[in-house]
Amino acid sequence: MGVPIMQEDLLAPAFISLLAAVQLGKFAKAVGAARSKYKVYVPDCVGPKEFNLVFRAYSNCVEFLPSFLAMIWMTALFQHSAVCLVSGLVYLYARQNYFTGYSHKAGYRMPGFRLSVRVLYFLGVSNAIAMTIVAVRQYLGLDIITIIIDIIIIIKSVFEVCFVGV
Repeated sequence: MGVPIMQEDLLAPAFISLLAAVQLGKFAKAVGAARSKYKVYVPDCVGPKEFNLVFRAYSNCVEFLPSFLAMIWMTALFQHSAVCLVSGLVYLYARQNYFTGYSHKAGYRMPGFRLSVRVLYFLGVSNAIAMTIVAVRQYLGLDIITIIIDIIIIIKSVFEVCFVGV
């Protein structure tokens, strides 16, 4: 017994996926420009250092994209589209900084890389928690959120009885 998925629930992950595809296309275009500039012809993937930086930045973005897209769609399905949208935009911003930094100097890639990995960790952990909540509700019939709220209310009541009346 789940919640029906509405088209509007899928706007955020679809929008983020579209932006990610456009961004990757932009990065691929930069590789093409670097190939022309440094005379590195297909199928070669190694050339002058400047070309290698651009190519490696692009390759890393391609390597990370499947994990990112999986996380974004899971977020939209198991959490909220706002979480999906904000984390997706932050990730794409981080990847832009990563690509731009790496294309100039390898050491400049780290701020964007760190931020993008942090977003992926956040999405992974929050999705695992959200899926656990759904699975426990579905298969054990327990609403973890309600249980946690009830525990907080009990603790608050005990605290008030023990300490407020003193």
